[in-house]
Amino acid sequence: MEKTGIAKSKEELLDAQETISKLKSQLDKCQPSKLKDWIETYNMLIVAHVMIKSSLLRQESRGAHFRSDYPDENDAFLGNFVYQQGSTVLISHL
Repeated sequence: MEKTGIAKSKEELLDAQETISKLKSQLDKCQPSKLKDWIETYNMLIVAHVMIKSSLLRQESRGAHFRSDYPDENDAFLGNFVYQQGSTVLISHL
């Protein structure tokens, strides 16, 4: 998805998040003809959702993560995000 590449903005990420939600909703309604393909697609949508959520939370640019609306590094985000079913935690490096 072009809106979640290396260069991204909040607007693009929210648009991508909406697209992923719509796709997941459509997938939830369909009857899988090939269970393996359905599961793989579902898992890809979960990964896309987590990547978008993480990108929205990281309000900075660092390495291969560039936010056009936050072009500078911000050490408040120096660490790793851990996402677990509905909650996100920033684990900082000490």
